[in-house]
Amino acid sequence: SISALLGSPVCSHLAATLHTLQFRYDRWVETFTEEQEQALQLLTSLQDLQFSACSSLQSLPQQLRGLSSLRTLVIFGCEKIRSLPPKESLNASLSTIIVANCSPELTENAKNLKKSDTYSAKIIVCP
Repeated sequence: SISALLGSPVCSHLAATLHTLQFRYDRWVETFTEEQEQALQLLTSLQDLQFSACSSLQSLPQQLRGLSSLRTLVIFGCEKIRSLPPKESLNASLSTIIVANCSPELTENAKNLKKSDTYSAKIIVCP
């Protein structure tokens, strides 16, 4: 679960070696706590971050800038997330954002950002 993994002691042990992190089928977490967001920042080697079928999650972590190696962000089947994090909260290393089977608001938000070239990352939107 998101809560169990994002405890600072766990993240500090994984910081240098974890390249892919997938949160799947977590029905309980609605938002990230400040402590969880800070713990996530410790994962500087993280390249791929995925959220799949987190049915109660209402928003993504707001600060992903500390993830200096992050290349891919995938959001799949997260019906309550309404928007992507602001551009200034993302690291320049992020090259791909994939949004699939999500809320109409998030899908529309991603499509609009794709058109506007607001993000430097390639945005892939699947209905």
